[in-house]
Amino acid sequence: MVEAQQAPKTDPIEVAALNTIMGRWGLKASSEWNISGEPCSGFAADGTDWDYHTHISPFIKCDCSYNNSTTCHIIRLYVYPLDLFSSTERRMYYNRKEI
Repeated sequence: MVEAQQAPKTDPIEVAALNTIMGRWGLKASSEWNISGEPCSGFAADGTDWDYHTHISPFIKCDCSYNNSTTCHIIRLYVYPLDLFSSTERRMYYNRKEI
C-alpha cells in the first residue's frame, strides 16, 4: 500500500514570529503563499521569484528541504511599500542565511 506523502510544515516558532511581525505591522498573509493556513505553501515554497510578482506584499520564501523534506524554514521576507518605514527603508529584505 502506498502512503500519501504529507506536505512539509513550517517550523511553528517561525510561524509565531511571522504572525507577530505581521500583526504589529497590520498585515495579512497573501493567499498566493499562505494556502490553508500553512505559510510555506504556494508561491512561498515553489520556484516563484518575487521580482516578477511585486504586487504581492508581504511575500515570504521558504526552504522545505529540512528533516527529510518534512519541515520548512522561512528564509526570506519581502515587504514593499509600507508607510511604517522611512523613505530609506521602503524595501526590506530579510535573508535568514545572511544572519
